[in-house]
Amino acid sequence: MRKRIPKIAVVVCLLLPFAAVVLKNFILQGYIAGGNAYVLNLWQGVLRSLPYLPLQLSVVALLFCFGFLFRERGRYLYGILVNAVCTVIVVIDLVYFRAYNVLPAVVMLPLASSQGGSSMILQSLPTLFAWSDLLFLFDFIVWAFLLRYITRRGWHKEHNPSHRPYLSGVIAAVSAFVLAVIPLLSLVGWDGGLFRRLYITSDTVQKSLYFSFAGFHGEDFAQTAAGRVTSYDMTAEDETMRQTYFNWKLQDSTDTAFRGQAAGKNVLVIQVESLENFVIGNSLGGQEITPTLNRLANGGYHFSNIYEQVKCGNSSDCDFMVMTSLLPPNKSYVFGSYADNTYLTLPQL
Repeated sequence: MRKRIPKIAVVVCLLLPFAAVVLKNFILQGYIAGGNAYVLNLWQGVLRSLPYLPLQLSVVALLFCFGFLFRERGRYLYGILVNAVCTVIVVIDLVYFRAYNVLPAVVMLPLASSQGGSSMILQSLPTLFAWSDLLFLFDFIVWAFLLRYITRRGWHKEHNPSHRPYLSGVIAAVSAFVLAVIPLLSLVGWDGGLFRRLYITSDTVQKSLYFSFAGFHGEDFAQTAAGRVTSYDMTAEDETMRQTYFNWKLQDSTDTAFRGQAAGKNVLVIQVESLENFVIGNSLGGQEITPTLNRLANGGYHFSNIYEQVKCGNSSDCDFMVMTSLLPPNKSYVFGSYADNTYLTLPQL
C-alpha cells in the first residue's frame, strides 16, 4: 500500500518553502544593502525589507497558494518545485548584480546571451560567487533532515488532512487585496505618492526591494509579454524642477575662468573601456599604470568625484551618455529598445 504523507509534512511542504523564499529575499537585500555585494549584511537586509514586508509576503503567498489545489504528494512536490525555481532565480539575480549592479530584466536577455555578453559572464563566473552564497541552500538541508525524521518516526500511518482547494482562493484574494490597496488609494489621491514611488518605478533593484525578487520578475515578465514599457507622466512639481535645472544650466557664464579656453582648438575624446578612477596616478612595482592619462590629467582638469550613471546597458549606456548628454533607461538599453530614435549627438555640434 502506498505510504501517505503525514499531516505535519503536508503543512511543512508549503510553510517551509514559503518561509525560505521570504528569507532568501532578505539575503539578497542584505548583499545589496551592504555596499559590497560579496559581503552579507543580513540584518540590514531585514531592516530594508520591513517597511515593504506586507507587499513581499503577498507576492510570495500568491506563488504558493496554488499548492492547496493539489492532494498529498502533489502539494509537497509543488512547494519544493517553487522553492527550487525561486532559488535558481535569486542566485542568478545576485550574480548578475555583482557583475552589472542591476538585476536582470527580460529585455536584457538578448544582450546577456550575445557572444560578448555570455563569454564575459562565463569567464568571470568563478569570481562572482562567495562562500556565504551557500545560505541559499540551507532550507534544502533542513527539509532533507525533516523528511528523514518523519519517515523514521513512521508518521506515514497518520491520516491525511482533507483536501481544501478553497484555501487557494482565500489566500489569493487576500494577497491581491493587499497589493491593490495602494493603487486603489491612488485613484482618490490618498496614497501619499506611494503608488508612483513603488509601482511606477523602473529601477530593478528598488522593485525587488518593494515586492521581492519574485514580484519584480513577475511584473517584468508580464510587461514584456504584453509588449509595453512602464510610462511615467511628469507632474507639475517635476516640470518645475526640470525648468529650474535648465534655467540654472543656461545662466550667463561670461565671467567664468573657463570661458573661451578651447577657442580655436579641436576636441579629442578618448574613451577607455572599464577604466576605474583609482588607477589614475597610481603605480605598480615602481611603474605608472596609466602614464599617458596621468600627463593629460596633470596638464588639464581631472574630475575624480563623479557618480556612475550607467544602467542595464553598461558600456553602451556610457557611449550613449557621452554622445548625447542623456540618461539611459533603468530597465532596458538604448541600442536595443530605442534604436529607431533620432538623437542630437556630440559630433553634430
